[in-house]
Amino acid sequence: FSTSKLYPATADFNLTQEDSNIFATEPYVVGKNKCESLLENKLDCFKSITILRLAPVLVKSKSSNMNTLFKICELLPIIPMFPTGNKNRRSFLSCINLFNFLNMLLRTDPKGFQVINLCDNQPVSTNALIESFLKRYRPKAIRLPIPFFIELLMLALPVIGKKLQSMFMDNVLANENIKSSFPDFELLDTEKVMEFKGLGDD
Repeated sequence: FSTSKLYPATADFNLTQEDSNIFATEPYVVGKNKCESLLENKLDCFKSITILRLAPVLVKSKSSNMNTLFKICELLPIIPMFPTGNKNRRSFLSCINLFNFLNMLLRTDPKGFQVINLCDNQPVSTNALIESFLKRYRPKAIRLPIPFFIELLMLALPVIGKKLQSMFMDNVLANENIKSSFPDFELLDTEKVMEFKGLGDD
């Protein structure tokens, strides 16, 4: 497993392809990049190598990047809904898509070296993800729309602003490689999975 953090976050809806530029600065991301390079250079030792660059996995776990967001949605009596969260687009990975793809991959036994972006079928906005979570786990939670000028003030704060920016940056992965290489495999949409399966831990 590798990570989609290898790609820089974008300020638009441009798709991030597997051959897009790598931007590794954090120790975790640098380590993943080095592991990918090592594997690519060891292809002669294996009949097949598949590197999966995973979008943020939707699971309630302390090690999950999404855990903070889900904790906020669980604990706050009133859920703030920021206007930028309606406009951005982000790719996520539901557990059921991850498990189904791994099961299919092990059965097909691909040959050679390949890098695959693994994410749900369609990107969603941050607010759409929050709304899906609330419908599943806290349908009676109060949503509070935040005025745009208050959002701008919060974005200017050092710590809170950085957290908000990380939540609202666009990060859309292209998953055409899966659709072309495995045409019979069906990727599910994030909101549909959340509606019927939740986070896979209930």
